[in-house]
Amino acid sequence: MNKIKFSNYYWKFPDSVEDGSQVNLIQALKIHYDDLEPQMIRYDATYTRNHHVREYKLPKTDLILLIFQRFPNVIFTTIRRYTPKKWQYYKENVGEYFEVDIA
Repeated sequence: MNKIKFSNYYWKFPDSVEDGSQVNLIQALKIHYDDLEPQMIRYDATYTRNHHVREYKLPKTDLILLIFQRFPNVIFTTIRRYTPKKWQYYKENVGEYFEVDIA
């Protein structure tokens, strides 16, 4: 099974998403950092570590926006660095299930 890895437990995760959850990739979009609203950046990048709120710094370049569904009706997104190889991988795996791996 494919895995989607996260280095932290992000605030964006719905309650039903935890380490080991299976989620379905329903969309992959190529975007640019400049097209993101500040609210979207905060949503995607905010996490807590050692009781401190932190924000992952997204690169100000092309990015990949992934939309996942956890049944029955739970949706969440994640933004990844763009590389041609990653873009091809995610586009080829739309519709497939991924195991959530939270380090």
